[in-house]
Amino acid sequence: MAVVGSVFSSVYVSGLGDGQVVSSLPIEARQATEEFVGAAQVVAGEPGGAAPQFLTEVSDAFLSGLGAAGLVVAGVAAAGSVFALR
Repeated sequence: MAVVGSVFSSVYVSGLGDGQVVSSLPIEARQATEEFVGAAQVVAGEPGGAAPQFLTEVSDAFLSGLGAAGLVVAGVAAAGSVFALR
């Protein structure tokens, strides 16, 4: 389970770093968003007109992390089924 979380976190944080709006945030807001995806709603409420683009970047990064984590889980499940059949 820890591996899945690590993969998710790595892909999520990497995806956030690619975003234009996220990259331009103050360090505290960026760190909060990297540590907890729910913080994006709080950060988006701060003054500025880029909230929709910011939330899109966070959503894209989250879904990328979720997809990568899903692939890891699928790989582990496939390996487990092969071992179970032996």
